[in-house]
Amino acid sequence: MYLKKTALALLLTICFMTPAQASSISPGQVAALQNEGFTAILLSGGGNPVLGPTLGNSLDFLSGALATSTPTLANASLTVTLAGVGTFVSSLTTTMQCSFGNCLYNFGQGINVPLNIYHPIAGTVIFTLNGVSTGPFAFTFVDPVPEPSTMLLVTTGLGILGSWKSRRLTR
Repeated sequence: MYLKKTALALLLTICFMTPAQASSISPGQVAALQNEGFTAILLSGGGNPVLGPTLGNSLDFLSGALATSTPTLANASLTVTLAGVGTFVSSLTTTMQCSFGNCLYNFGQGINVPLNIYHPIAGTVIFTLNGVSTGPFAFTFVDPVPEPSTMLLVTTGLGILGSWKSRRLTR
């Protein structure tokens, strides 16, 4: 009787046990976000694209990953180096959740860079996921220069406000 119960318990365990999968994760493509995040420029395609800040002084990147099991712990870091300016690192730890089998996961990470860099600077970006790196991918960074007409309009507006204020004070 004991042998039958043990055999039945072993059979039920084998039937209802989920197969074990090896947890693996691999980094994918890296893209830079531009035009306030509405345009993605693929960096892993080669070339040397010209990039500017996405919003404010943030240079934003989107990188992908492929996981073969769920849940998978992901330690992602993004290292951006701007020649003559410095190296900036952004780190992120998250658990990738997938419904069935393989899944794609996107990591959006931003790096705050100094403003007022109005000349082209060579840069590189490296995406590291659980110790596996992709890159370096080359790009050129330039902060957009204010147009002279914009500066003229601002100066004219401030001059008009100043003269209006001084006339009110003299009355």
